[in-house]
Amino acid sequence: GSNFFSNFYIRRSLRIFPLYYVYILVVFIYCSYLGIEDVQNWFYYIFYVQNYTMAWNGFLYVPGQEFGHTWSLAVEEQFYLLWPLVVFFCNRKWIFISAVILSCVAIASRFYLAEYTSIVSFAPLFSAMDTLLIGAIIAVISVNQKAMRIVSCSLLAIGLFWFIAVVKFGILIYGWHTGPEIANQSLYLSSNMLFAGIIGVIASGVIKAKFLTIAPLIYLGKISYGLYLWHPFAIQIVDSLQYRGHFLWISGPMIDVSKLALTIAISALSFKFFELPFLRLKDKASEWLNR
Repeated sequence: GSNFFSNFYIRRSLRIFPLYYVYILVVFIYCSYLGIEDVQNWFYYIFYVQNYTMAWNGFLYVPGQEFGHTWSLAVEEQFYLLWPLVVFFCNRKWIFISAVILSCVAIASRFYLAEYTSIVSFAPLFSAMDTLLIGAIIAVISVNQKAMRIVSCSLLAIGLFWFIAVVKFGILIYGWHTGPEIANQSLYLSSNMLFAGIIGVIASGVIKAKFLTIAPLIYLGKISYGLYLWHPFAIQIVDSLQYRGHFLWISGPMIDVSKLALTIAISALSFKFFELPFLRLKDKASEWLNR
């Protein structure tokens, strides 16, 4: 419709931007408190282009380690800035063809970058977009349940076989050490196919995953964006407290349990008191645009 772009971008902006920029502010204050002075790269995080500075300079080029995970969010935002144009201007057939071609380009680019350059191969959009395009492909074929089942089962079978083969032969040949990049990239690609297949077979009803409907998992799904953003910060808090001599009675696996519990607690508070108002505003914005 005429409000396609405004509806999509406003809704996505209200979901993603507020918490992201609050996270930047909180981490900035926290890094300043810890005396981390290397903040010349914050510009990249503000404009969602940190995946490129990470790709060309490595993941050590991060102010603190509370931002290393946001490369994937940058890739996602860049993708969703461009992909709606394809969805709007192309019919279902050409959306599917575009997604398949671009996926092949991304996979080939990632293998090339990994094998022949020092660039972090999975960080740039052009070499990482297949992970998002697989979702687009499944969305396109979802109108045909038979095709959905065939594609999903194929992805699951190929991904599982490939994943097991890479892991098994990789361990036999290289032990637990990192093998050649082609093996690492094969593992990355097979994992993507495997998880896409799992999602597809569940969505198409091939597998009845009733456990996914239990209340705790549904709630974790609601706060999953917060879990994604806040978990390095929660880990850093626990590590910093123990480094300064606090809670030393917590040790072993309980340290990880503490980090998980703190992540869930922060994310729950974040969702209830900060994200939820913006989610309501998102729905109101859609109602206003669709009048």
